[in-house]
Amino acid sequence: MQLIEAPKGLPATASGAAAILPNRLAAIAKVQPDRVDVAAYGTPQQLSIGKTWGARLGLEWEVAPQIMLKSISSYRDMSQGQFDNGNAVPSTSLAPTASNPTASFLLSSPFQFGRYSLAQFTQDQQSQEVQLIGTTDRVKFVAGGLYYREHVEDNAAAPNTLQMTDEAGSAFVVRSIDITNGAAGQPAVIQRASRVTTKSVGVFGQATWTPPVGSDMLHLTAGLRWTRDQKNGQLFTINGLAPTIPVNGVNVSGPIALDAS
Repeated sequence: MQLIEAPKGLPATASGAAAILPNRLAAIAKVQPDRVDVAAYGTPQQLSIGKTWGARLGLEWEVAPQIMLKSISSYRDMSQGQFDNGNAVPSTSLAPTASNPTASFLLSSPFQFGRYSLAQFTQDQQSQEVQLIGTTDRVKFVAGGLYYREHVEDNAAAPNTLQMTDEAGSAFVVRSIDITNGAAGQPAVIQRASRVTTKSVGVFGQATWTPPVGSDMLHLTAGLRWTRDQKNGQLFTINGLAPTIPVNGVNVSGPIALDAS
């Protein structure tokens, strides 16, 4: 992103509201009113990589003449990472305050900016379907059952990757952040994390009858299907901690259920 104009503030109003001073723009920030090819300064950026793979197995067994038992099994696994650090330039400004009237970028602690939007997503699913397929002179039918299971987990973090090194905001360094929450550097705080498991079971049947009418021009089909779906999920992290919710007037920390059926 680019900064197309400098901060302006607001004038005093006739009703008596005081004027609002414009934010102080960091010295490294550049006003770029026209489209540009190069950013005012660089920020850390990684590739967002997704990986997926799956397998399918189909089996058929002729139980008797014109009757077949069919099995369809499948599995899929996916992981996706998001690394987005494209909004640093517009965030390099500070509002003057009573405790920091000059909007210094070093007054209490080094000013941090360059918000890195991070997200990790994993998903795996498996399914199994069994079909009994038959054909007679006048009837074609299929009956069977199915099972489906999916597990999904995701998390998100948004650490600042850069910080100023002087009062005017004319220089900065890259912060030492371990975005994978490992041992090195300062761990990025997971701001939200959740998981959901979905299960579905079902049975079905369908038959088509061709009555001896005309030249077998008429076909009558009827079918029935029953399924049951269930979701069990948890929101288990908010701002690096277990969620806190009030229960009977008392705050209780723990995962928040996300169940449905």
